Amino acid sequence: MAGSKKPFKNYNPVKAALQVSLAYAVVGMIWILFSDKIMHDILIRDPFALKMSTIKGSLYVIITGILLFVYIMRVLRRIQAADQALLKKNEELIAIDQELQEKIKELTESEERYRLISEATNDGIWDEKEGKRFFSERWYEITGYTEEDIERIGDWMALIHPEDIGKVRQKLSWHKQNRDPYYECEYRLKFKDGKYRWILSKSKLIFDHKGEIIRSAGSHSDITDLKISQERLKGLAYRDFLTGMPNRISFIDTVTEHILKYPDKKKALIFFDIDNFKHINDTVGYLVGDQLIIAIGQRLSSLSDANKSAYRNSGDEFVIFIHEYEDIEEVENFTRQLIRIISQPFVFSNYTLNINISIGIALYPLHGKDIDTLFKCADIAMFEAKSKDRGRYIFYHESMEAEFKERMLLGNELRGALERNEFQLHYQPQLNIDTGEIFKFEALLRWHNERFGNVPPIKFIEIAEETHLINPIGDWVLNEACSFLKELHKSGFSHISISINVSIIQLMQHDFVYKVIETLKRHQLDPRYLEVEVTESVFIESYEDVREKLELLSSRGISIALDDFGSGYSSLNYLIEMPINTLKIDKSFIHSISENFEGQTLASMIIMLGQKLGLSVIAEGVETKDQVEYLEKLKCYNVQGYYFSGPVPREEVFNLLNREKIL
Repeated sequence: MAGSKKPFKNYNPVKAALQVSLAYAVVGMIWILFSDKIMHDILIRDPFALKMSTIKGSLYVIITGILLFVYIMRVLRRIQAADQALLKKNEELIAIDQELQEKIKELTESEERYRLISEATNDGIWDEKEGKRFFSERWYEITGYTEEDIERIGDWMALIHPEDIGKVRQKLSWHKQNRDPYYECEYRLKFKDGKYRWILSKSKLIFDHKGEIIRSAGSHSDITDLKISQERLKGLAYRDFLTGMPNRISFIDTVTEHILKYPDKKKALIFFDIDNFKHINDTVGYLVGDQLIIAIGQRLSSLSDANKSAYRNSGDEFVIFIHEYEDIEEVENFTRQLIRIISQPFVFSNYTLNINISIGIALYPLHGKDIDTLFKCADIAMFEAKSKDRGRYIFYHESMEAEFKERMLLGNELRGALERNEFQLHYQPQLNIDTGEIFKFEALLRWHNERFGNVPPIKFIEIAEETHLINPIGDWVLNEACSFLKELHKSGFSHISISINVSIIQLMQHDFVYKVIETLKRHQLDPRYLEVEVTESVFIESYEDVREKLELLSSRGISIALDDFGSGYSSLNYLIEMPINTLKIDKSFIHSISENFEGQTLASMIIMLGQKLGLSVIAEGVETKDQVEYLEKLKCYNVQGYYFSGPVPREEVFNLLNREKIL
């Protein structure tokens, strides 16, 4: 119809009627002529009758023609009206036909696009109406099912994993209640091979006036690989890359979740780090340090069970979470077990390391009811353990809060103390009680801060070690002591020596020996007038490396003193194998001389041991005349203590030296 011509396009009804009438008249005239001839033949005898007959015939033809013209005009007008109506209908049909052709074309293109999209995408398309769901061919390809399989199963939702079906129905219910047309949900769907795979379902929902879902359409995307990748990334995010242990993020999530689930259960946080871990890295290298961290993680894993989980917090810090406990003794027993396991030597290819850990413990809900508070309390308790005695554990107490804050403030002030010239050296004399002469001074660091006033060394030395500020401070002490020693020698006291205390942190610096030698050269001092004091604990940290550095110092003529002997890890090996020149007896043994016979016996045994080994023995902390007299009996003449003099500023050193005898 689209190509047909329009009917009666140039039709004129008047012209058509005249043409018909003229044709009728011509026919009539021909008829008259023929009739006249016939009548003439018949009625030759009566011409008037013939004429009249002709006139009547003509009138008849004319009247009949007029009537016929009128009739034809009426008929033609009706035909014209019908033709106009037909023309209009024809035009409408043509328009409808064109529109239909466009719709057919559009539908064809839409079907082609749908087919192309279905074939090109990895998604399975579906459409559901009146409880009946239709799946695309691609959906069947993805899942492995056939139409017959789905018909046999009946309800396709039976393929959803039992653990996920509740979530799916809950989401659908929510969308239905809120009339939200855009639905999205992730769940596991059972494929034809019997395996469950993760599906992302997206759809558009259509509701009726009652809020019922009357139709929906959407897609199923297989996101199993994406889920696996997400789980792998999550595993990386929740696992420590070095040890493979759960990390801080995992720790926070686990503890927080457990508190929410079991708020009435008592729980414990055990927080610890390795004492002086940095110097291990500085001494044996970061690779061995990493091996140590890994080995600790392995030992902690052996302690983990359903009720205890271990985490690496950061660096050398670890956390153990006890999910539930009945009494404090249970926590303490586990902590002692932890110390025993960690204190066992760590043996690597070229190194054997013995380490100590300081442990802080916080309890839920006694010390806090959230992860942040508990961790802060455990952290405070750990620092308290370090300040008291390394290698021990302490439970948090509110009284620690003020001390912890003070330590933090002291640490902040300590960072700028050198630049503000807040440090000063005081010197305590060592003398021979037989001659009464001073032969050496021990340089002791003092700190006066504008905010805190005079800060005792027991408070700031440890903070300096923890922050490693002890290294620049130690360099300052070495230079200042050597400068003063040079001044003493120039003033005529050339027999005087200076003793400086060296931290294990300083000793572990790779260039420590070089610094000492260069400082002596700069001040043009004979090395035999400098003594380096170390404590027994440095040998525990890294025996081989310490011995090597002390031997280098000793080979240059620098004297080595073992301070506080007997107070900690006393071992004859140190006295025999280390290049020690001086043995300083811990003041606790000297104090016991006046108190009991056992104290006298221990002191005498240590003095005799040192003398037998050919060491110079010095008694520290001498404060009474009885102690002096007993030491004289033992022929221990070298002493140091408040009985003679406390540490004094450099100006007063000259006053002490200018006396004939200090006694």
